[in-house]
Amino acid sequence: AVAAPEPAPPPEPLPAAPPEPAALPTPAPTPAPIPTPARPLPKAASLPEAGWATYPTTVREIESARQEFAAAPDREAAREYLYDAITTRLIPAWRGTPWTFYGHAEVPGDEPVACGYWVASVLRDVGFRVDRDPLGRQASERILLTFAAKKSLHHFGNSPPETIVEWATKQGRGLWGVGLANHAGLLWNDGEEVRFCHSNYNGQRGPMCENALFSGPFQTSYTVVASMLADATVDAWIAGRTLPIASFDRAGG
Repeated sequence: AVAAPEPAPPPEPLPAAPPEPAALPTPAPTPAPIPTPARPLPKAASLPEAGWATYPTTVREIESARQEFAAAPDREAAREYLYDAITTRLIPAWRGTPWTFYGHAEVPGDEPVACGYWVASVLRDVGFRVDRDPLGRQASERILLTFAAKKSLHHFGNSPPETIVEWATKQGRGLWGVGLANHAGLLWNDGEEVRFCHSNYNGQRGPMCENALFSGPFQTSYTVVASMLADATVDAWIAGRTLPIASFDRAGG
């Protein structure tokens, strides 16, 4: 008889599976960086109150503000700053300063200032890079052309004050330079009233603002008006660019 085959040995047991590695902890999400809030641009309301004694400080603070605008240009905010600084700080500070034909006071006080020198002083002190003395000696239209393109000038000829005030009222809140036959000043519409601001030769009263409809010097045989805060002018202020005195034959641009 044939011997029965030896039974096959049992299979080797399979090695145990290695243990599953412990799950690594999920890292916490990195928090988004908190943005640093932008520093707010200056407001003219923070300037010292208008006055003779505070004037030099006001001028220095305006220049510091201009440098802040240069670092973070914003034309509309700069235009608002200039409008407020001129109308609420610089112009009122000159009250009480007398007028004489050759007056050329640099700052408000007891020394007199003529109309052209006063306009040039205010615009220089708000930070425009202009040469005040020769600018103040210019014919009024040339002062305007230093700040505005020729094509932007509005010539009213011998129109009565009512016509000019009506035009300024329609323009809304704003500040314009005014050239008259023998005088210069600023036209200011605050949204409620149109005022003529100038160094008044009547009674040698000096710098003041008065209702344009009732201002004696505003009634003249020739009037030309131009914005002092047009886009290009505001951009020049922000950049600190010099504004050369214009000639009458300058091409409008």
